[in-house]
Amino acid sequence: ELTGGREGAPDEPDERVGDSRELLRRVVTGIRAGDRDRLHRELRRAHADVGLGLAAIAPPMLRGLAGELLGHPPRADDLGRLRRELDGRVRDLLPGLPPPVLDTLLTRVCRMPPPRRAEDQEQPHAADPAVTAGVVTGVLLDRLGRDLPKDTDDREPSRG
Repeated sequence: ELTGGREGAPDEPDERVGDSRELLRRVVTGIRAGDRDRLHRELRRAHADVGLGLAAIAPPMLRGLAGELLGHPPRADDLGRLRRELDGRVRDLLPGLPPPVLDTLLTRVCRMPPPRRAEDQEQPHAADPAVTAGVVTGVLLDRLGRDLPKDTDDREPSRG
């Protein structure tokens, strides 16, 4: 399992986590608190569709956050630095993470083609890139001392 936790059936889903934005908020909170067990519980208790939704909401934030860390928009020659800055913490939080998943995510942040997979290399589980994107977002927010941006869709509709 990606989190390095126990195998088997997932925990009972938490019905309060109804969307990916709420799951991302919980992931960021767990990372900020330095509570890996809490992070793993939140990830295990999310409905599959909510977890997979992290793939839609986290990547758009990653390039901007990586740019803040680097001081400029990420480019190909920044890949090594991003790896050094993020790899250890991400692997600490996700000890079961297959190495190509983080590499692929970081190459996309740097707007590079993804690394080629070896012929004998297994395709990662569909949830791996989604969860990794959420965790990397949390690690970058923590490193930058920033909060998760407010979603503009949360505003009340205008009356008129």
